[in-house]
Amino acid sequence: MVNLLQSVACAIGSGGDDVKHVLPAPVCSLEELDDLCTKLVDETLKRKLTLYLSSLGGHNLGDTVHRIFKRLGSNGVWSQYSLKRRKGKLAFTDLPICKVVI
Repeated sequence: MVNLLQSVACAIGSGGDDVKHVLPAPVCSLEELDDLCTKLVDETLKRKLTLYLSSLGGHNLGDTVHRIFKRLGSNGVWSQYSLKRRKGKLAFTDLPICKVVI
């Protein structure tokens, strides 16, 4: 496990600062989420964010997903989304961040 985390840290390298610059704190509004998605056009940044989020880990799949979404945005933001636009909510699958998470 330690070796895996070290390899992820090496893959991120000094670029970890880039991820912190793009994602200094969880997004709290739809506008901030839109800004984050716009920044993900940069493939290098997208890869670094993917590696960072995968390093969060968890005890099981549900815990891992919870940690990822908690780090990305607030409950207020995610309460406005469903995976496939159900119950009048926005579709998470339409967001560029979806490919990073999945």
